[in-house]
Amino acid sequence: MSNPTCSTTTLITNAACYRQSSIDPIQQQALLIYGKVLELAAIGGTDYTAALTTTLLTDAAPVVGALSADNVTAANISTQFVNAAAAGASVPSTIQSKIAAVKCLQHLPGGSLALARLDAWLNCQLGVHKAYPQ
Repeated sequence: MSNPTCSTTTLITNAACYRQSSIDPIQQQALLIYGKVLELAAIGGTDYTAALTTTLLTDAAPVVGALSADNVTAANISTQFVNAAAAGASVPSTIQSKIAAVKCLQHLPGGSLALARLDAWLNCQLGVHKAYPQ
């Protein structure tokens, strides 16, 4: 399968069955996890596809019970910067410099929904091992 097409029409069409009108928020989150499980197996990591409620939960237990909601968000941010650096990005070294870099995004019209839309578009743009420029 090729990388995703990141047009509004394609994103909306391909996402139809994943909307809250079709599935609930817990199912949405579980599907996000399952997608990552499939990707991890495909790149040679641990294959949890047949062990979602056994091995995955056991392996994740040290983290699952220890993280508050705030820590989950913070861990995802930290991991994103580690992944960006591993991909070759020049990542600012301090929190202050990172905050300064995103100052213009902090007051977008639409607030968190606008940021969530940007996040969805960037997830699509990143694809997997996309060749750039496109």
